Amino acid sequence: MKTRQLANVLIKVLGLSIVANTIPAAIGAAMTLYNARGILAFGDLFRTGLFGQVSIAVSFIIGIVFIFASRSIAALFFKTDDDA
Repeated sequence: MKTRQLANVLIKVLGLSIVANTIPAAIGAAMTLYNARGILAFGDLFRTGLFGQVSIAVSFIIGIVFIFASRSIAALFFKTDDDA
């Protein structure tokens, strides 16, 4: 397997790993917000849970970008397609 092909596969696996890790985190954050809604006022709940939700969404988007742009990313790192 050539270096660029290997990098392409590894970047896709990294993207899938990021996406797979954000799904349980999103479920946990949603459950935390649901459980805390009776304890805190709405304004406090919004501020408390906003960072968690945004960071999960950003991680998910980064994972999707890694999956779809893996060839371009591998091309940036490896200009030639020679065996290493």
